[in-house]
Amino acid sequence: MAQNPENASALHFLGVLSHQRGDDAAALELMRRALALAPDDVAALNNLGNIHLERAALADAEGAYRKALALRPDFADGHNNLGLVLGMLDRPEEAEAALERAIALEPRRADFHHNLGLLLRRRGALARAIATFRAALTLDPGRSRSFEAMIQAQYRHSRTPADTIATLKEWLARDPDHAGARHILSALTGEGIEPRASDRYIKRLFDGYATSFDEHLEHLDYVAPRLLAAAVGRALGAPGGQLSVLDAGCGTGRWAELLRPFARELVGVDLSGGMLEQARRNRGYDRLEEAELTAYLAAHPRAFDLVFSADTLVYFGDLGLVTRAAADALRAGGLFAFTVEQLDDDGTGAPFVLHYNGRFAHARHHLVEAMGAAGLDIASLEAGALRSERHKPVNGWVMAARKPLD
Repeated sequence: MAQNPENASALHFLGVLSHQRGDDAAALELMRRALALAPDDVAALNNLGNIHLERAALADAEGAYRKALALRPDFADGHNNLGLVLGMLDRPEEAEAALERAIALEPRRADFHHNLGLLLRRRGALARAIATFRAALTLDPGRSRSFEAMIQAQYRHSRTPADTIATLKEWLARDPDHAGARHILSALTGEGIEPRASDRYIKRLFDGYATSFDEHLEHLDYVAPRLLAAAVGRALGAPGGQLSVLDAGCGTGRWAELLRPFARELVGVDLSGGMLEQARRNRGYDRLEEAELTAYLAAHPRAFDLVFSADTLVYFGDLGLVTRAAADALRAGGLFAFTVEQLDDDGTGAPFVLHYNGRFAHARHHLVEAMGAAGLDIASLEAGALRSERHKPVNGWVMAARKPLD
């Protein structure tokens, strides 16, 4: 590169490398220079679209893919990528046509069938989605993502678990150690339910979601972090930027902006390395840690003034252990604030249940008991819609509990 600074291929691949390293400003400048030298480079235009796509600059991604396809109309990957972007732009008919074109050009690409299945599932065309996922699995029988997507479509389509259970058993026959398949099978059969989702399940789930997670939330009316931040504000008063704050299950770091006004130090912890990589790109934290939540809390006694956990404890059944660890990690007067999904209950039923989506829902009495056992005083406990699922509200609990002063 130093010997030939005007080498278009070198600029192109250096741009891709810069993006992989998290420097998108450098990546875009290098790609601009590469395309100025070689404007007909279809591969460079496609990779430019991929960079824009991962940055959620969807209109720019669409433009790059369309330029590539104008130069090479039989470019199957370009049609596939264009279909993904059009789906994100809520143009489903155009997206379906682009994905169908990709499959027509390269019918043995399992990933193309999978992507079309996801679009069909979002559109509610569940029978077609199931057939499309089955086509993907015929081409690639070990494709875990297609098994997972197919069982979600099957469950929604039939409302009875029999066909879903059969697919899960097929999945486990091919991959006996797959934590996700085993977790969902437990949810549907009620057999072998663990106190919390396994580390392997969480890591695989969210590592797979990492690059598309924020875009996915846009379709869910996801307000849990804002509801929780409002509850924190009521409990703590006006933010003064003086607290040591832990975002417990920080994910991509999208909600760091809600916590920064409270924080002298803002730490994020998550089990998913893929999610943490996105959080590093967002640069909202003073420190990021990859760790299992309960173990991390136990290893940091009296380290935090606020432990904030939006939509993470839905992967815990019994909240006793994690709540005690949070209480130990708080300084005197500190606040433990979290959301979980709501289990309708009259106060005498089950403390929690595991739903088919792999998430636990909790009864109010279990939350109250867990806080009391950990020595925390309830500051607020409110019900509210945390997000939507299939255009229906998902109700949850928004809890804030305070550690007493010494």
